[in-house]
Amino acid sequence: MNEPNRLSEETLPTEQVSKSEVTLASEIMQAMVKASKGARMYQANNPLLGKFFQELTDKISSMLYMHSEYKLDVDRFELSYKGHKVYENLDPAESMAFRMYSDGIRSIIFSDGIEEWELREFLEIVNMTGSANHDDDIVTLLWDKGIPHCSYILEDDFQEIDRLIDDQMGSASSKGSIPLSCLADPSAAAAPVKPLPHYLYTLSDEDLFSLKTFIESEEQLLSVDTTAKILSAILSGVPEKELFLSFLEIYMKLARNLFLSGNSEFALKMFAFLYNRTTPREPVEERRRLTMNALGRFWTDEVLKGLCKIIDTTEDISADTLKSLSMMIGQSSPSALCELLGMVETMKMRKILIETTTEIARLSPELMRPYLSDSRWYLVRNMVFILAQLKNTALLDQIVLLITHRDLRVRKEVLKYLIAVPEPKAKPYILKFLRDESSVMRIMALQLMGRARLQFALKPIAAFVDTDEFEEMPISEKKAVYEAIGELGAEKMLPLFKSMLSKRFLFNRAKEMDAVICASAGLQKIACAESLKILEDALQAKSPEFRDVIRHAIQIITNTKSSSA
Repeated sequence: MNEPNRLSEETLPTEQVSKSEVTLASEIMQAMVKASKGARMYQANNPLLGKFFQELTDKISSMLYMHSEYKLDVDRFELSYKGHKVYENLDPAESMAFRMYSDGIRSIIFSDGIEEWELREFLEIVNMTGSANHDDDIVTLLWDKGIPHCSYILEDDFQEIDRLIDDQMGSASSKGSIPLSCLADPSAAAAPVKPLPHYLYTLSDEDLFSLKTFIESEEQLLSVDTTAKILSAILSGVPEKELFLSFLEIYMKLARNLFLSGNSEFALKMFAFLYNRTTPREPVEERRRLTMNALGRFWTDEVLKGLCKIIDTTEDISADTLKSLSMMIGQSSPSALCELLGMVETMKMRKILIETTTEIARLSPELMRPYLSDSRWYLVRNMVFILAQLKNTALLDQIVLLITHRDLRVRKEVLKYLIAVPEPKAKPYILKFLRDESSVMRIMALQLMGRARLQFALKPIAAFVDTDEFEEMPISEKKAVYEAIGELGAEKMLPLFKSMLSKRFLFNRAKEMDAVICASAGLQKIACAESLKILEDALQAKSPEFRDVIRHAIQIITNTKSSSA
């Protein structure tokens, strides 16, 4: 039904596109391959690598300016743009297409507004996934990074469509599958009657009586279904509290034993029945409380591990069923829901658990406090992510302790949280990330502070420029610093950038190049008529070796002003 090699085994119609559009799509792909190889060969601050990414950003920006998106269809070893092949590499160890295809990606889409840092993140993910010591696949990493202008379509999405088609086809009449000969003569399809073998043993009257008696006695035994119904009826009608508690314990023990013995579907139905007794339809408040407590005790570590195994290794629990079940778990035992979130590995199901935990934590965020110090980094990251979605600062004192967490992915979520929450006292903690051990974190902090227009950060960042530590930074970080200064200081910073562009370093051309790159980056963020004039004047005054950087900045500002208009 669903072929594993969809794109290669089916002939897709080629869209009518202009030759210039296909040429530009191919050039973008060539620039992407060049930047990808450069990222593996050179350090992040290498000027040549920066030039590769500038070229890639320029080309893809031109495509997006004209067509709003750049969509690549992913086959096993090739990438296609609107039916035209723009990339092919048959080496699985080197093929960008093979890595994405192996992780279930069937289309990758770059949309209008994409920035250079997003392209760097994307190519870093594709390059890193080839490493044997990296745990997550491309889809998980793209979800973790949260690249805003890069999306994807998975094989699962196609399978869902196929499943819907199959359901529709299955509902049609099956008459057409019966041979015409059988319709004309039904006996034609009947199997021939074989004669009884002479050695077949028969039962004596005594044996027949014994077997009949055994069957009748078996039929008198209560089935599990009948037992559960009887217990449910008793729980619905017994008036005494002690008797109610006794039968409630019996009911829960039966459900737990059924679950652990492999009859999970029936056990979960029993759990759902009892959960319905905790709704306002139950007239007795005390019984609602007692039932909810009993449901909370149902989720032992052993039961949670069994449920996790079912979710990760089978299709017995659908996404909709898990959404309902996880809400029941969260209402009866919030800690059990958090534990389940730390166990489930399937990304689709983990997202559902995150959504449910977000709803449960909306009313009582304190339940997440113990899990912010958990040894499982991915569980800590998910908890911080949930609190960021809620924009809740009840656990701010605990979250700021994670600024120095050993795992980079946790620190990223903490930074996003501090940017997202409206609490003013959370913002100064963002400056601590300027001392982070990772260059990626330092640059990310600068970019987010600039976009969020955190004015209080302008003075500390500007003062940071005069430190010895700043002088030792790679050019990528210096550029991020001046971009933040441009975004935060706006037109007040124009004299500074003009001075940087006019200054000459006769005996240190590398330092002059750094000044040109940083000033141009800052002026791009201001993007006004005066910044454009400063760059145009510098283009005339500077030596040819600096002009490519200045021209690129002029082009970015021109495109920005055109888009605004």
